[in-house]
Amino acid sequence: MRQLYQIIKNFVVKHFIHILSAFILFISASLLTMVPAKLLQLIIDKGFIAKNMKALLFWIGMLALSYLIKFVCTYYSNKNLINLGNSLLKEIKSAIYNRLMSIDMSFYTKNEVGYINSRMEEISTIDILFSNQMLGLASSVFEFIFALFILLFLNWEFLIIMLLPVPLLIWATYIISKNITVKVQASLNSAADYSGKIHETLRGMETIKSLGLEESENKKINRYNEKALGNYRTQSQAFNKFSVGMNWISTMLTVIIYLVGGIFYINGKLSMGSFIAISSYVGRLYSPVFQYTTVSVIIQPAFLSLKRVAEFFFGELEGVSETFAGKTIDEIENITFKDVTFSYSQSAKVFDKFNFSIHKGDKIQITGENGSGKSTLIRLLLKLYTPDSGTITVNGIDLKEIDRTNLISHISYVPQKSYVFNNTIHANITYGLKEYDQKYLDELIKGFGLDSVENRLKKEGDGYIGENGSRLSGGEIQKICLVRALLARRKFYILDEATSNLDEESFNYLLNIIKSSDDTWLVIDHKTDFSTIGFHKVVFKANKHT
Repeated sequence: MRQLYQIIKNFVVKHFIHILSAFILFISASLLTMVPAKLLQLIIDKGFIAKNMKALLFWIGMLALSYLIKFVCTYYSNKNLINLGNSLLKEIKSAIYNRLMSIDMSFYTKNEVGYINSRMEEISTIDILFSNQMLGLASSVFEFIFALFILLFLNWEFLIIMLLPVPLLIWATYIISKNITVKVQASLNSAADYSGKIHETLRGMETIKSLGLEESENKKINRYNEKALGNYRTQSQAFNKFSVGMNWISTMLTVIIYLVGGIFYINGKLSMGSFIAISSYVGRLYSPVFQYTTVSVIIQPAFLSLKRVAEFFFGELEGVSETFAGKTIDEIENITFKDVTFSYSQSAKVFDKFNFSIHKGDKIQITGENGSGKSTLIRLLLKLYTPDSGTITVNGIDLKEIDRTNLISHISYVPQKSYVFNNTIHANITYGLKEYDQKYLDELIKGFGLDSVENRLKKEGDGYIGENGSRLSGGEIQKICLVRALLARRKFYILDEATSNLDEESFNYLLNIIKSSDDTWLVIDHKTDFSTIGFHKVVFKANKHT
């Protein structure tokens, strides 16, 4: 949480002049709203009642000038506030994106993508922190002081009477604010849960339909939806009670003003002009209370979102070391796992004092039963997760000290779950590659039979492969990822179940590339025996390998 608050603090320091100018302009505009009441008194008393045309025109001119200055101040104040709000939003989002790219993968195993996305959307409400409502709260204090002195000068007895309800209003405001906080918190939580469930369902739609579970899944979604809507309805009802209550109080204050003012006027204690001025200024006595209540309702979701964002993105994993920055290496000579122990969250240990090593030029195949730690080995090596204990070294350097970007630049990795973007095959293959050999790319595309797939997609439309490769088969997606890895021409290749859906011709083409390669290869595959092309086989069995 400290990191997010530091971002806001740095933002305020960086933009202090703009914030100060917006504040001064807003306060000026607010104070200018106090002027017309006094001018109206002078227009009525000095112009209308005295029948003085010169005085009437002068004070009307002053009234018009005060309105003009007020509108100019308001315009430029709002302009500054809009720019400040957008800039703050940009910096916070940038910090969160950087955080998401650098934190340990355990964050993603604990939280659904839809839930994370929902929390990201909450950030959009934070720009209201730089808004008229926030500055209005500060300016209301100045208005209160200004009105206090004016009313004290005009009629101190009237002032005392109108101050009597203030303590009661302050107490009521506190109770309302506390009640709304609870309801807003519940509404935000249920909305995030609902978003997460929707995202999960959409991603698994093919499986849901293939198993005939549409009705069952629909009932689950409806339960999430009902809870979210119920909490939102409760929140809206609370807002409605607040709005109606404040309007009723405002109306009753008007009644009291006319009652007390009428009595004072009839008894000769007020002129008509003074009564008009007082009726305008009395409202300013309650301005801080009303403004605070309004701010607590309008701004409260933003403050709660800020707190939730801070805790979710910066608080929960504050102790996890970031994966960027550190030492660099020129190439991978050797990798050693020494007494490594690791488990996912609170689950059983995947590795317990695990030892393993691989050297430059080695060709190693890892096989074994599901859950034995084959893919976990790769995730630890790529710094996607951090070991609970033990050390992983690369060229004798602790992996924790090595810059992850530098480490990845030496590795071509094809994961078990290959992700592709809704773009062309060519764009997916060259994703992340600043430079590549076009001739070699053409050779790989032809060798894996992707040229015919490209032609088919172009005939069908724009050549895009669809979301998550929906217009491709599993084997075609694997081919794209393999070509991407091979095109990078790095010296260390990791294939995690990357050939399971390949046709025989493409698989043999890949084997020929591997056989003629002097690079380091680490292949996870429990179907094919790679020992026929010179691989050393390692078998994983529940925290053991042979």
